[in-house]
Amino acid sequence: MSILGPHVNYGIDKVVVPQKLFGLYPFDWIDTLHPYAAAIKGPMTIPTSRHTQIDETQLAQAPLDALAYHPVLGPDIIVARERHDLYIFGHFEYEADTLQNEYTRDVGKGQTIDLPYNYFPENDTTRRPVNYWQQSGKQLFANWLSLIPVHENTL
Repeated sequence: MSILGPHVNYGIDKVVVPQKLFGLYPFDWIDTLHPYAAAIKGPMTIPTSRHTQIDETQLAQAPLDALAYHPVLGPDIIVARERHDLYIFGHFEYEADTLQNEYTRDVGKGQTIDLPYNYFPENDTTRRPVNYWQQSGKQLFANWLSLIPVHENTL
């Protein structure tokens, strides 16, 4: 679920950023022992494409925990403490060419936009990006799905 989820469910505001957050960013696990982090090693690279961030001050007041964090982009994966709600702001589902297509579209519209961060090999737009993020995304969703029956039995 997008940044909209915590706003709808917990009243946490989105904060518009001056420049589009766009590229492949490494997010560190805050709690490497959390069940959602099982079998995912080291920082996760998560495709990002957005113009907003979550208000971290309001997040700290909500019954939510950030599980993955980037020092510039802030939290990307958030979980509810008392429920199995999982909020992911990045895009594990993106294909290898999704950010390239988005970049080409925006340039074609005449928008001034930086190359997606850490996306094209050696920042060469003629080289095809490699999708190395989906395995972490699949593992995260598998971890989440495996815990749903546990939570359902405790509600």
